[in-house]
Amino acid sequence: RRQVNVIFSAVLLFVSLIGIALSAWLGSSLSRPIRALEEGARRIASGEDLPDITLESHDEISSLAGEFNIMKHRLRERDEENQSLNRTLEQKVAERTVQLEEKNQQLLNTQKDLAQAERLAGIGLLASGVAHEINNPLAIIRGNAELLEMSSRLNDSDQSEVETIIQQVGRVERIVSNLLTFAGTKKKVVRPFDIEALLDDILDQIGHQIPLDSYVIERKNQTARGDIEGDEGQLRQVFTNLI
Repeated sequence: RRQVNVIFSAVLLFVSLIGIALSAWLGSSLSRPIRALEEGARRIASGEDLPDITLESHDEISSLAGEFNIMKHRLRERDEENQSLNRTLEQKVAERTVQLEEKNQQLLNTQKDLAQAERLAGIGLLASGVAHEINNPLAIIRGNAELLEMSSRLNDSDQSEVETIIQQVGRVERIVSNLLTFAGTKKKVVRPFDIEALLDDILDQIGHQIPLDSYVIERKNQTARGDIEGDEGQLRQVFTNLI
């Protein structure tokens, strides 16, 4: 009985050792691909790029590794698509930014033009008011000067002074007319008139403003005789300034 117990105990110990070794080997074989999947998931979560997980077995764990590889490829494709979309979005944002900067600059230029137009309108309104206020006493001065000019009690010296007053009043009237033109309140009067007669009249009157003794004036008009349509007063001012 003692020998049988010893043999039985030895056999039981040997079988136990074999079972423990087999269990350790099976546990290691089963846990190795699971640890590989765990390590792969951890590295993918951290943003690393790793090769596919390959297993020699053909069990459920191998199928799980294959699904894991497919998921990894899909995630990589999604990441590439996201990067491409981000680049496209950045490019569109840059283009929109440039367009907005251009529109903003155009808006600033428009605001400056509007501000300048408002200032010019204010200056024109002021010039119009000043011109109208000057015209009232100017008409009185011209009227009194013309009455003095027609008086027979003036000597030659006084007559010359009256003519000087009338000439200077004419200069002031032209300045006031320029102010009205700048203010935009002077209306254009278009009608037919003889351009050559206008030029001849200007040349005849220019001698009253500047001495022409040292000049020889030759009149060679190159326009056809006849009437043209335009604002005679404004064209008279233009040609007078030119001459």
